[in-house]
Amino acid sequence: MLKQISSFTRFFIVLISFPAWISAPVSGQTEPAISVAPEVSYRVFDTYHTEKPIFYGLSDAMTSKDVHVLESLSQNERRLIEAEISPPAIGILRNLNSPLQFSMVGAPIPGENEIDYAGGYFQPVRNDTIIWTTQFKSSGADMIRLFFSEGYFPSGVKINIFSEHNFALTLHDLQGQLNDYGFYTPSAFSDRLTLQVLIAPGSFRDSLRFVIPSLIHADNRYIEQTDNSVPCQEDVNCTYANGYTNIQALKGSTARLFFLVGSLYYFCSGGLVNDSRTQDYQPFLLTANHCFSTQASANSLESLFDYYTTSCNGSNNSNYVTVTGSNLIKTNSQSDFTLVLLKQYPTSDYNDRWYLGWNTGSVANSATLHSVHHPAGVRQRYSRHQNKTSPAFNCGTTHFHHTTTLGGGFEGGSSGSTIVNESGQIVGQLYGKCYSGTFDDCTFSTYNGIWGKFSSSYGNNNLAYWLNNGGSSVSMTNSPASSLSFGTVNVGTTSTLNVTITNNGTVPNYLNLDAGTVTISGTSAGDFSLGGATSLYLSPGQSGTIAVRFSPTSAGAKTAVLNIPHNANNIASPRTLSLTGTGISVCKTCPDYDVAITPAETWSTHSATIPNSGCTIYRVNVTEGLTYTFQTGCGNEATANFDTYFTLFGQSCTVLMANDDGCESNRSWLVICGEQMSVLLRTGNHGVVSGL
Repeated sequence: MLKQISSFTRFFIVLISFPAWISAPVSGQTEPAISVAPEVSYRVFDTYHTEKPIFYGLSDAMTSKDVHVLESLSQNERRLIEAEISPPAIGILRNLNSPLQFSMVGAPIPGENEIDYAGGYFQPVRNDTIIWTTQFKSSGADMIRLFFSEGYFPSGVKINIFSEHNFALTLHDLQGQLNDYGFYTPSAFSDRLTLQVLIAPGSFRDSLRFVIPSLIHADNRYIEQTDNSVPCQEDVNCTYANGYTNIQALKGSTARLFFLVGSLYYFCSGGLVNDSRTQDYQPFLLTANHCFSTQASANSLESLFDYYTTSCNGSNNSNYVTVTGSNLIKTNSQSDFTLVLLKQYPTSDYNDRWYLGWNTGSVANSATLHSVHHPAGVRQRYSRHQNKTSPAFNCGTTHFHHTTTLGGGFEGGSSGSTIVNESGQIVGQLYGKCYSGTFDDCTFSTYNGIWGKFSSSYGNNNLAYWLNNGGSSVSMTNSPASSLSFGTVNVGTTSTLNVTITNNGTVPNYLNLDAGTVTISGTSAGDFSLGGATSLYLSPGQSGTIAVRFSPTSAGAKTAVLNIPHNANNIASPRTLSLTGTGISVCKTCPDYDVAITPAETWSTHSATIPNSGCTIYRVNVTEGLTYTFQTGCGNEATANFDTYFTLFGQSCTVLMANDDGCESNRSWLVICGEQMSVLLRTGNHGVVSGL
């Protein structure tokens, strides 16, 4: 986005009148300059958050009532988009024909067959987990994003989205109660998207609910399809850009931004900003106030990092990173800045993630400055500038730097990009061009670039509170608070309990919580394990769960410690919880036994109630050379209404033979030629066994 507005004189800034505050004094400018250096983060996120989900296909094709279709953009919708030239729009928020409303309260639970419900299909899946599937289409779109306006997502529920080009994501942010601004999914690069909701058995009757009233439709025809729309633009991977020492920091911090303002969908540029906290990297991002300035827009933000070439004017880097959502920290039109905190960490396994430093000091006349941005939405471009304290075209220098471009052009879509000094420190962000009469993008003498001064933004808006240890912090709670007790659990089985971790800070004064990587230590650590996520990244107000499993391998009391490292300021790290549980053995082991049986020429029978995953061991004295039959079915009045199997041990307790379902479903038998032995009978369910 690039502003073009008229000034009080013959100079112009590329469509609104230049405001009267241009001559207002800058407070705090006599303070000593403060600076922070750029830093690179090598944080690798939990692979649980990056693995692709599985798509579960339906046995029958979806019907028209389960595919929510919007026709191609109308002429009026296209006129609205095309009218937004400066700033440029690329799409629009479209209402569905009727809002999709889903609730598990009173919902049917599918058995063997699929069930049509709430504009989608229920289907049973393995281990009693059920799936609800629906599909959306906005005809002719190149990108679509769903909007959840409200919802509650309990533990045990997983939301997955799928589209063309092997697009598959789990929406880990959909946990607990949605805030008032809702949630926008990441962009699917197609005109259709499939939504699948996985509901674990424990969540069948929980209050899972959500509403999807609309989606964003974006069209590539409104983004330049060639990188040569302005011939003087410079690729970030070519020789000219590589002449700047800190080009990697600029590349690794710059993002292409998509966002809603009202119902229209725009794009700009922006960059990550370092702070002076030492215990973490908070993903602050700086852009322009004229790009967006509200929490509603910040919530819709989608930031695309590492969108550049793999070589000079080469192919696209395929390992780009997308981050959805942000919280508005501070914004002001005076120096045209907006500072947000991204809701996710822009991690990458392939590219360094840089946080630019900043400097509140003055910028010397003729100082060389550098910027990376996305003009017209294309791949990253580099431009070099020279600061002018007495510019040829002056649109007001109190809160804005004026520069002459030395190389590399910029245009709509570049707005909000950071401009840095030789040390990689931000001194401003792009506002527009100041010119007289007309200008040409590649005739640099026909205009000056104008950039909101970071010194004005910092000094007049208390940015020290967030960027320089001025009071912002991270706050965390967890439930249960100090211990997790599993009670008694049968040896050989597993019980799972959740620990809920909450970032209980509020926006904008609190920061993101980074909890992980979680570990288990202590005497019986081997009897406990983690299921699912081992780390959580939570913006203020968000909650997440860590699943802890207890799988006793032997009888007796077990203890361990759950360790949760974190960056919160209100409690010590790591947060520890004691884990306790008692294993109960439901089976004796050979040579111990439960019942002695003396076989005869007629059937000797015994009835036993065997608990889940339990067993009964029978001691049988036999005579060598005679044949003996043991069975839980196959006639002779032996019955078993649950699955059984035999294991036969010899006198030395070695396994001689075993049988499962030897004569019919759920029934087992053994025929042996005897020596002294024991028989071990196991079952998968509660029930009565007879017929030995």
